[in-house]
Amino acid sequence: MKKIEIYVIDRFEDEFAVCENRETREIINIPIDSIQKEAKEGDCIKLENETYIIDEEETRKNAERIKRKMDMFKNWK
Repeated sequence: MKKIEIYVIDRFEDEFAVCENRETREIINIPIDSIQKEAKEGDCIKLENETYIIDEEETRKNAERIKRKMDMFKNWK
């Protein structure tokens, strides 16, 4: 069984989404026309049937992880 690669959309530049592989930290450019149109910065996406779709569960987990880190820094003195 092939492992599913998850990418986080960092930003959009021209006709590409600049994305980071969650596991390897590799940065890749994915053509915007191959990504689900509702996708936005910070969303986690995965390839399914030749289209990158939003992985709602991974996006939620990632947002929670970032919020915890931000809260930790807010309370750091």
